[in-house]
Amino acid sequence: QKEAQAYQELVTQQNEGAGKTLLLIESNVKVQNSLRERLKGLGYRVLITSNPVRGLARFSDLDPAEELPAHCVLFGSAGLGREALKAFEEFAHGEFTRELPAILFVMDKLERHVNPNLINSHRMQLKIPIKFKHVQRGLRKLLNIEKPVAAVTDANKDSTPNPDEGSNSVDPDVQFD
Repeated sequence: QKEAQAYQELVTQQNEGAGKTLLLIESNVKVQNSLRERLKGLGYRVLITSNPVRGLARFSDLDPAEELPAHCVLFGSAGLGREALKAFEEFAHGEFTRELPAILFVMDKLERHVNPNLINSHRMQLKIPIKFKHVQRGLRKLLNIEKPVAAVTDANKDSTPNPDEGSNSVDPDVQFD
């Protein structure tokens, strides 16, 4: 029974992003690959570009009848530095994007350059180094996704695996310098 519950939780977690598309704007290939694999494992469709201008262009002049290119945009400053901050700010002020969810991954040295007025109920920042559980929780919050809950009895509560615990940084080999 424990195995069945753990399997059901895993299946539920793997489908948590089903039907949702994310756009990652980041030039660091290791970060791109690490995030793509982890997010795909949750069921998200992940689009990637290393060019912030090209990423933002996907949202310009949208016809209201068109489907959005992505449900949430992830801006990475690991490879892009200040370009990511500039793109995040432009996204926050854009006619077609100001209400869309976005996450900015920001390094310590750039954190003071982030406009705090841009962080609100549908835009957040996460500090690098990133733990994947924080990315996952942020996406759940911004996209209004319920956390998968497995039916756990008191007898096996302590032995049920919890995906939000443990070491789960994006990739131990990825350096965010």
